[in-house]
Amino acid sequence: MAGDKINRIKLSEDFGWICQLCFTSIHPNRKFPDNLSSTVDHIIPLSRGGEHIFSNVQPAHLKCNIEKGNKFATG
Repeated sequence: MAGDKINRIKLSEDFGWICQLCFTSIHPNRKFPDNLSSTVDHIIPLSRGGEHIFSNVQPAHLKCNIEKGNKFATG
């Protein structure tokens, strides 16, 4: 499956470093596997037919993204 090349840092910058699941700050200096590090969340999960494209991604904390799992994002 082809998709857009998503840069996690640029995506986070575009959203003002705000997690789109809990709406609190993502700290740019946090790195994986820190729970507060930035991840690329798929609004419609790939496992549910979502695509890896700009209109289907948003930044989220690692812990928020894990808790969301393959549910649809409401943020």
